[in-house]
Amino acid sequence: MTRSMPKWRGFTDWTPPSRVVELVAAIATGQLDAWSGRFLRVGADNLDTLRGLSPEGTARQLRLRP
Repeated sequence: MTRSMPKWRGFTDWTPPSRVVELVAAIATGQLDAWSGRFLRVGADNLDTLRGLSPEGTARQLRLRP
């Protein structure tokens, strides 16, 4: 979808599908339970770093507002 946008024409540094699978598998197996309800970005976040951190406060927290 993004690839068809004029803004991204010629862009080649796409996140490999294997990194997406790796992060989804880590979420599914409970390795990232500390990050539940928080924003993760496959293209920027390092899985080993996320495993070693516990988020504090409202950092990256997703909230619904009325």
